[in-house]
Amino acid sequence: MSRSGLSRKGCVMKRLLPVFFCLLLFCSAAMAQLNGSDDFNDNVRDPSKWSIEESGLNEVNGRLEFTSTGTGDEEKGTWGWIANAGSQTRDWSITMTAVNTSTPAVSGQWSAIGLFVVNSADDDRDSFGVLLGASGDDGRLVGSFWETDGVESEAWEPLTPSTATLRISYDASTGELSSEYDTGGGYSSVTSFDVSNWSMGTSDTFYVAIVGLSGNDFAVSSGQVYADNFQAITEPGISNHVSFVSIGHARNYYYTTAPDEYEYEFSVEVETDDSITNITFTTPADEAISITNDGFFAIESSTPLTNRFEDGNYTVIVTYSNGASESTVISFAQADGVSP
Repeated sequence: MSRSGLSRKGCVMKRLLPVFFCLLLFCSAAMAQLNGSDDFNDNVRDPSKWSIEESGLNEVNGRLEFTSTGTGDEEKGTWGWIANAGSQTRDWSITMTAVNTSTPAVSGQWSAIGLFVVNSADDDRDSFGVLLGASGDDGRLVGSFWETDGVESEAWEPLTPSTATLRISYDASTGELSSEYDTGGGYSSVTSFDVSNWSMGTSDTFYVAIVGLSGNDFAVSSGQVYADNFQAITEPGISNHVSFVSIGHARNYYYTTAPDEYEYEFSVEVETDDSITNITFTTPADEAISITNDGFFAIESSTPLTNRFEDGNYTVIVTYSNGASESTVISFAQADGVSP
């Protein structure tokens, strides 16, 4: 496909993103559990969810409309999601309905609306988006735009319908962002992108935005280009990848006539998928047991022990194949409440 006015919009995005994310710096790692939705039906922006970064988007007619005057090389509107942010250690997705009925007729003119995700640590140079566009050169298009340290890439394909559900999802086990679209027959993939080159620190997160764009003096009227039914979902996390955990702790008596002759036995068994490479259990006494994935994690100990493995909360830390990790807590106690 030839490079249309739409595909040449990389310069637009480079100017767009710094403005947008300078205003989202307060969206901290403590808020990194991406969840929420907005159907835009009340025609009033919810300030607890959205920050208006550029004014081309307006919540009217029960949707989020993009309009432009048709004067200038590019016009844009940006709403940044400020309620929370995407985590590196949890699977999450964002979706919205996108409509683009505009019909640019002049070569080089274009319009688009879509979703964007940006690295909080490098917000003006690391980004990934999915867009429903229209071009005076190539007609209706759906595609992705992504950037790492100022190096831009894109992928576009023709699309007949003017309405599509757009989705960006993140897989914590692989560290990949994926873009997809659905016009009624199920999701089709646009592209996937490995964020390992974004050099994100452990506390860095993913910011989210809805953007509307037009270029080369193309005017967009009310009702031609809009977003609706935004939704962000974070998956349950460890439970997506760990299907079974068993902790056992007992005394093994050698002779029924010699109750003082015994030893402690401790066992841990875990079943996971292939995305997890290691699990560490930290006992209530702050001692750690580490198990490497061999398909079915298992460790047993019959070494005489003191009180290393007593009743209490065991912290479980899982490490994924992409180096990310997350933790949860499992409470362990004997039926009578007394450590063996």
